[in-house]
Amino acid sequence: MNFLAWLSPGRWLLIGALLAALVLGYFAWADHIGDVREGQVRAQYAKQAKAVDDARAAIAPPIAARQEARQEKIRTVFKTIIKEVPTYVSINDCAMSPGFRVFHDAAANGEVPDAARIADAAAVAAPDVANTVAANYQACHTNSARLTGLQEWVRAQQVLKAPP
Repeated sequence: MNFLAWLSPGRWLLIGALLAALVLGYFAWADHIGDVREGQVRAQYAKQAKAVDDARAAIAPPIAARQEARQEKIRTVFKTIIKEVPTYVSINDCAMSPGFRVFHDAAANGEVPDAARIADAAAVAAPDVANTVAANYQACHTNSARLTGLQEWVRAQQVLKAPP
């Protein structure tokens, strides 16, 4: 066999093409392996995320049930309190002055009372004042219970670990 025959340009071209095909094939294979591994990691992450989401979703219903029970108790208690107003506050009790009404309404709205409005305000019967005060306290207790429920939910969510 003639050694110089191996040096012919056609053979070098063939050898170069084979080497280029091998290198390109290797890079394509490595890219495919990377994609497979990335898909496996994504699937594992999705599985972990679903587990955390399911755990977080399971937290809400019991807290919501306790919250609804608290709200129902507050409604029942204040319905009873408002029903008892005539027992404790008589229609014959002294009516509250117009200034009291202006002051109370301003305080309830978070405003500074306007003394000029006293002239236009009417006196308020004591039972009406008692009903309004009870309704305001009911709203306060309702908001307090809602806040407590929200804090309970947040604390329960913080206990769960997020996936890495």
